[in-house]
Amino acid sequence: MVTANKVLLSKLSVWEGMQGVKTVCDSTVSTYLVGVCISNTVKGAAKKWKYSSLLRFIVHIFLIMDEAVSLES
Repeated sequence: MVTANKVLLSKLSVWEGMQGVKTVCDSTVSTYLVGVCISNTVKGAAKKWKYSSLLRFIVHIFLIMDEAVSLES
Protein backbone atom coordinates (compact mmCIF):
# COMPACT_ATOMS: atom_id res chain seq x y z
CA MET A 1 0.00 0.00 0.00
CA VAL A 2 1.24 3.49 -0.85
CA THR A 3 -0.18 6.53 0.93
CA ALA A 4 0.55 10.08 -0.26
CA ASN A 5 -1.18 13.32 -1.20
CA LYS A 6 -2.71 13.97 -4.66
CA VAL A 7 0.39 15.63 -6.11
CA LEU A 8 2.70 12.81 -5.10
CA LEU A 9 0.26 10.09 -6.18
CA SER A 10 -0.03 11.68 -9.62
CA LYS A 11 3.71 11.11 -10.06
CA LEU A 12 3.21 7.40 -9.35
CA SER A 13 0.86 6.70 -12.23
CA VAL A 14 3.03 3.70 -13.13
CA TRP A 15 2.01 1.96 -9.88
CA GLU A 16 -1.71 2.19 -10.67
CA GLY A 17 -1.36 -0.50 -13.32
CA MET A 18 0.50 -2.88 -11.03
CA GLN A 19 -1.60 -5.71 -9.69
CA GLY A 20 -1.95 -5.85 -5.90
CA VAL A 21 -0.66 -2.32 -5.18
CA LYS A 22 -3.17 -0.13 -3.35
CA THR A 23 -2.85 3.65 -3.40
CA VAL A 24 -4.49 5.84 -0.76
CA CYS A 25 -4.83 9.61 -1.11
CA ASP A 26 -4.40 11.48 2.18
CA SER A 27 -3.98 15.27 2.11
CA THR A 28 -2.29 15.27 5.54
CA VAL A 29 0.66 13.22 4.27
CA SER A 30 3.54 15.10 2.63
CA THR A 31 5.72 12.08 1.78
CA TYR A 32 5.30 8.57 0.43
CA LEU A 33 4.32 5.94 3.00
CA VAL A 34 5.00 2.45 1.67
CA GLY A 35 4.21 -0.75 3.50
CA VAL A 36 2.35 -4.02 3.67
CA CYS A 37 -1.40 -3.57 4.14
CA ILE A 38 -3.98 -5.75 5.80
CA SER A 39 -7.71 -5.35 6.13
CA ASN A 40 -8.87 -3.38 9.17
CA THR A 41 -11.00 -5.67 11.32
CA VAL A 42 -11.95 -3.08 13.97
CA LYS A 43 -15.71 -2.44 13.97
CA GLY A 44 -16.66 1.09 13.02
CA ALA A 45 -13.19 1.88 11.68
CA ALA A 46 -13.21 4.70 9.15
CA LYS A 47 -10.35 3.24 7.13
CA LYS A 48 -10.78 -0.03 5.25
CA TRP A 49 -7.06 -0.89 5.22
CA LYS A 50 -4.21 -0.44 7.70
CA TYR A 51 -0.46 -0.99 7.65
CA SER A 52 0.81 -4.30 8.98
CA SER A 53 3.35 -4.15 11.77
CA LEU A 54 5.11 -7.24 10.38
CA LEU A 55 7.45 -5.25 8.10
CA ARG A 56 8.37 -2.89 10.97
CA PHE A 57 9.09 -5.90 13.21
CA ILE A 58 11.36 -7.52 10.60
CA VAL A 59 13.34 -4.29 10.16
CA HIS A 60 13.83 -4.01 13.94
CA ILE A 61 15.04 -7.62 14.14
CA PHE A 62 17.58 -7.03 11.36
CA LEU A 63 18.85 -3.88 13.09
CA ILE A 64 19.23 -5.75 16.37
CA MET A 65 20.99 -8.72 14.75
CA ASP A 66 23.35 -6.67 12.56
CA GLU A 67 26.01 -5.21 14.85
CA ALA A 68 27.73 -3.50 11.92
CA VAL A 69 24.83 -1.11 11.36
CA SER A 70 25.64 2.29 12.82
CA LEU A 71 22.74 4.57 13.73
CA GLU A 72 25.03 7.55 14.37
CA SER A 73 25.32 10.24 11.72
